[in-house]
Amino acid sequence: MVPETATAQIGGEVENLEERFRNYLAEADLKGDVQVEGDLATFTLKGISSHSMEPFKGRNAAVALANFLVSLPLDPDGTSYLSFVNDYFYEDHFGEKLGIAHEDEITGPLTVNPAIFHYAKTSGGSVHINIRFPVTATSETIEEQFKVVLAKTSFSLGEVRSKNPHHVDKDTPMIKALQKAYEEETGDEGTLLSSGGNTYASLLPNCVAYGAVFPGKEMTAHQKDEYIEVDDLLKATAIYARAIYYLANMD
Repeated sequence: MVPETATAQIGGEVENLEERFRNYLAEADLKGDVQVEGDLATFTLKGISSHSMEPFKGRNAAVALANFLVSLPLDPDGTSYLSFVNDYFYEDHFGEKLGIAHEDEITGPLTVNPAIFHYAKTSGGSVHINIRFPVTATSETIEEQFKVVLAKTSFSLGEVRSKNPHHVDKDTPMIKALQKAYEEETGDEGTLLSSGGNTYASLLPNCVAYGAVFPGKEMTAHQKDEYIEVDDLLKATAIYARAIYYLANMD
């Protein structure tokens, strides 16, 4: 998920930081708070969470906080960490600054969500990044391009867990059957979509995710108070039943 909340503690000369932070929040149209106790300031920034496959629909609290903190006179290691986050992730959801941008007509653009951040003066910093790339790219290519950029910084690539994209051609009989079931039950055109989401479909070579958010309805997957309207649930059940019938009677 796009991180909704980020917190940082700064020690030392912290006078006037409260006013600077509140001015930043107002200018960026963000919410947050700062608590100053002696020579320690604790900043908390609230962003907007969204699914990792659509980071552009949220507001990354950690990246926004780094964008503020990087302007402060901090120790060199802290500044280096914040500069990396700010330079390569601020207002860029498609990997252009990282040199890994890629797009195709089948599955659209690559997306980047820096999702987990941690920095401490004694142990250094890390960023866990979620990258979802088009079907015409490979994890090996993305990794090599990523390393080229990292070579210019003090950062290195740690553990990499990857899985290449899953795609089923739109002209296969199975897809045609699913499309037909949807159109007959709804009366609407069965527009085919691709998604950056990681679903059960990728476990089988000839499988796709099917339903159940209808056009014009809010996508609440993985959000607070996730729900489906009863009428939509019943409509989806009818579509599934017809689709199962068609699939079971395919040649």
